[in-house]
Amino acid sequence: MPQRISAWFAVLALFFLFVYFSSQGAYRRARRDPTNSQFFVMLQPATWRDHLPNLLYIGLLGAWAGWFYLRPELGWISTIALIISAIVCLGQLWQITVFWRRSMGQINPDGTTKSGG
Repeated sequence: MPQRISAWFAVLALFFLFVYFSSQGAYRRARRDPTNSQFFVMLQPATWRDHLPNLLYIGLLGAWAGWFYLRPELGWISTIALIISAIVCLGQLWQITVFWRRSMGQINPDGTTKSGG
């Protein structure tokens, strides 16, 4: 039902917020662990500038939730918002894949693939 789209965006915003803060806590703990020092010596600690895109997207999801709650008749705009959300989720999955490959030593910190020889 179109009037429930606002709840979907609110849940998605809360989910992204939870994942964001839990992953940042895990990264901080991993950086302090001496066994990870070789990996983190190549990476600078995150700054607010690094966090800004995620926080802006979470805020956008929350704003969409409020807007669609107040204006449920804007179905075509909610379709555009859903498409944008899907694209951002795909981008997040790509970033997770790159980070995982980097942490497993499959790619260099600059993004180039390590040769298998």
